[in-house]
Amino acid sequence: MAVANYLFKVYPEKNEGYLTQLRAKIVSRENLNKIGEDIGLQDFILYQKSSNNYKSLVGNTFEALYGAILIDIGLGKAQKSMEDFILKSQIDIDQIILKNRDYKSELLMLSQKKRTAIIFKTLKTSQVQQEVTFSSEVFSNGESIGKGIGSSKKAAEQDACKMVLSAT
Repeated sequence: MAVANYLFKVYPEKNEGYLTQLRAKIVSRENLNKIGEDIGLQDFILYQKSSNNYKSLVGNTFEALYGAILIDIGLGKAQKSMEDFILKSQIDIDQIILKNRDYKSELLMLSQKKRTAIIFKTLKTSQVQQEVTFSSEVFSNGESIGKGIGSSKKAAEQDACKMVLSAT
């Protein structure tokens, strides 16, 4: 909510879809983990270390901390502290826009403008120990227009769409 309010103030001319996508990028698990690490939260987290890899621990802790701040000082002050100490000082929105480009959405919008249908075929290609690899192929009018690989179906589709868009 704090991020959405901030973006609405900073980008009043942008449409709802753009702001929603930008908010989602800012509050993504990867970004929240980075924010938590940047402010040093990992030094204050006590947990039982085991063979489990807690990939989201720092980001989850950041969310919990902000929730506690919200409850403790109220919406107005929590919003201001999020803007001043996180959104303005810890986040480079321009870099987030560039880094977290959604190639699949871009390709889908482009195909809608051109009134062409695209289809994705994504397969699990290999599994070595716990590492899984997927391959994805994008088709337009029955013809393959791009291929990609990734550690998840989503990543493989993004890679394929990136390839298609870079060729256009």
